[in-house]
Amino acid sequence: MTRKHKPSYAPHSLLGPAVDAKSVADIVDPVDFILNGLPSAFGAAYVKRAFRILDHAIGRGVPLIIAVAGPVTISNQHRGWLIPLIEAGWVAYLTTTDAVCYHDGHDSLEPSPERVIREVAIAGKDREHRAAEIIRVTNTGFRETVLFDQDRMLTAFLRQPEVQRRMTGTEFRNLLGKYYDAQERAFKVQPGLLATCYKHSVPVFVGAPGDGSVFLNSVKLWALTRLGQGEHRFELDLHEEVFESCAYHYWALHHGGRKPIPGARSPATRWARRSSR
Repeated sequence: MTRKHKPSYAPHSLLGPAVDAKSVADIVDPVDFILNGLPSAFGAAYVKRAFRILDHAIGRGVPLIIAVAGPVTISNQHRGWLIPLIEAGWVAYLTTTDAVCYHDGHDSLEPSPERVIREVAIAGKDREHRAAEIIRVTNTGFRETVLFDQDRMLTAFLRQPEVQRRMTGTEFRNLLGKYYDAQERAFKVQPGLLATCYKHSVPVFVGAPGDGSVFLNSVKLWALTRLGQGEHRFELDLHEEVFESCAYHYWALHHGGRKPIPGARSPATRWARRSSR
């Protein structure tokens, strides 16, 4: 009986550099913090890897496809980091949820010096929230009437003549962004996500359009039409939408990504230039 040969590996081929980190007291800028202040271990290693990939892609002018879920519009994160990415010209298209598109309209429902979305206690108090007619999403909250107003706005939008036809979801959300943009400008509200995508011609895909309140308002009008109350002819063309998505990927493989985006600079390069001023 012969014993199987165990492969041997030299330790130096398996061990990399020492896991080290720079003190925050010596950090120069955010790029220095990510690359040198975070240790190359555990979660920080993934952050550094993601940053290097993005830095490389943006530096070469490669358009990004961003998939974002969660309450990004409720939390106002879209204005913090997503909209700047779109405005910088780094996003080819966006894929998100119907809920993100729905909640994106809350800020422009009426003139207000502050956001209608407020901070609330993250730990419970749901009985009190319900009694006070407050909707809680993690540690954000808003009055229940905001949803009723949003539904009325979407119903009015869905009844517009230009919506009464078959179209892709990207075309539909481009039209919705156009209406959001008009409301935001009228009420002097900072641009939201769909309005920004509309102005920069960034397509917005939603993988499950039926799993959210934008499309639920369409279902309401569809149901009323079946009962003989009005006429609702809007319809999503999913076949065309899949074809559109494939067309973007084909273009990127054969024509896109060869010419840098005008003025595109990687985050590391931008911070290096800012620090040298």
